[in-house]
Amino acid sequence: MTDMSDRRLIELLQTYGADPSAWPEAERAAGLARLAERPDIAQSALADAEALDAALDHLPHIDLPDGLIASIIAAAPQPQRPLMARLSARLFPAGRRWPAGT
Repeated sequence: MTDMSDRRLIELLQTYGADPSAWPEAERAAGLARLAERPDIAQSALADAEALDAALDHLPHIDLPDGLIASIIAAAPQPQRPLMARLSARLFPAGRRWPAGT
């Protein structure tokens, strides 16, 4: 079991919700131990996470059209090559070549 700070416990609650089964498995035991040790610290974050979980549970389920996720990913901007790689491609379109015999 790893040590867990109060700050990390609150991050788990805010990120993954109040249900420990949704927390990363590697941090679950430490998070539960910290919650038991310091309920005063996490009480507000736990209450907020429980309220948000309850609100999300009441939202209607929406069926997404086939291919929607794939089309969103396809339309997302692609990461650019680093500046030096782009500059090198413009300066040396045939690639870098060392002079023969040196």
